[in-house]
Amino acid sequence: MELVTNRMHFLSFSLAISFLLQKKLPP
Repeated sequence: MELVTNRMHFLSFSLAISFLLQKKLPP
């Protein structure tokens, strides 16, 4: 099932992006 794997990859990608943004942005 490519759809499931793609969804998981997208989820992890968005999580990493949000984490990086939080690290960059000042509290």
